[in-house]
Amino acid sequence: RPYLPMYRTAQWYKDGQPHQLPNEFYSSEYIVDQAIAQIDSQHGDGQPFFSYVAFQAVHIPVQVPAAYRAMYESHYQQGWSALREQRYRAAVAAGLVPPSTALTAMNSTADWTALSNAQQRDWARRMAVYAGMVQAMDHHIGRLVEHLKALGEYDNTVFVFMSDNGPEPADPVARFGLPFVLWMKAMGFNTDYGTLGERDSYVVIGPGFASAAASPLSYYKYYAGEGGLRVPMIIAGAGVAAPGRQSPALTHVTDIVPTLLDLSGAAPPGDDYYQPTGKSLLPVLADQRERVRGEDDALGYELGGNAALFKGDYKLVKNLPPAGDGRWHLYNIVSDPGESRDLSESMPERLATMLADYEDYARRNGVLAVPDGYDQLQQVSWNSIMARKTEWLSAGLLLFVLVYGGLLWRRKRLRG
Repeated sequence: RPYLPMYRTAQWYKDGQPHQLPNEFYSSEYIVDQAIAQIDSQHGDGQPFFSYVAFQAVHIPVQVPAAYRAMYESHYQQGWSALREQRYRAAVAAGLVPPSTALTAMNSTADWTALSNAQQRDWARRMAVYAGMVQAMDHHIGRLVEHLKALGEYDNTVFVFMSDNGPEPADPVARFGLPFVLWMKAMGFNTDYGTLGERDSYVVIGPGFASAAASPLSYYKYYAGEGGLRVPMIIAGAGVAAPGRQSPALTHVTDIVPTLLDLSGAAPPGDDYYQPTGKSLLPVLADQRERVRGEDDALGYELGGNAALFKGDYKLVKNLPPAGDGRWHLYNIVSDPGESRDLSESMPERLATMLADYEDYARRNGVLAVPDGYDQLQQVSWNSIMARKTEWLSAGLLLFVLVYGGLLWRRKRLRG
């Protein structure tokens, strides 16, 4: 079923045609089943294969079989602020961020201690569902890996694992209230604690645990802070030298195509096709270079008015309200990935240069400025209404007729 009111149905396709899902279905399991079937259908033909395995974990609604949720039932009782602190320390210890990283608090993170026991219990279980969903995905990735080993293809396969954005902070029930609750009921969703995260359950982790999941970075999905943009990427397998290394190289999703072309030896697309704009990561994977971008290479980004530009060790960034302030800031994200020390006043020349670089990026890519007061979630809501305005008008008219008819009937009965 659809997960937002703007959609009429949940649309699944196979080979370009609408696809009927089986009754017993869990997306992470089914997607890997399909990937295995695809690989098996071509095995033995002497040709290489490419498999793009796009999981829905951990997109809302967050769901997982109860056995996976049970693995994490006791993990999140201390709340989101404690978890953010724990993950900060773990990230420093693992060398993922430098000790100079500051842990900042998001203004959207509520006071855990001010919640009732029932509220704390509910949110802790929601995060357990989230963790269980990651665990389930990991299990099914393991099934795919084991299948490749059984086929004898494991040692000749390159694995690229990545995410598309930071944690999802949206809480539609808190944001839209009764109308969203009524839509959930109409769709057959519930938020019952006993079956939270199981089939028919609608679970989100909200801004508190989203901020904790991104720790020690600031912001989350939708925003241009590192918590919204910086995500894991793991490349393993044939062609990767010195496995287990952590790389400080700044990479971008546009780097994937040229990297895979280089690793596979495939020819780049001809002039009639769109040309890749990213950088091949092969020099980093071969342990020949630490970076693929020079000090003067600029990399821009924009989504709904939240914008960033990366250049060397520095990042220019603007985040709109409610989480941001709508102003440009400058950070050294190598020494300050938590984006806590704004350098815009102390480095005015770099700020001006990078602002010009961003304007050039926006002009070349047709980035449209958003109007003052733009609210992304509000716009999404309006888009939802407009996308199905005929249905909403019909429903509203029917409701009016029923209410008006009921009032007329009641008045007639009272007079009689």
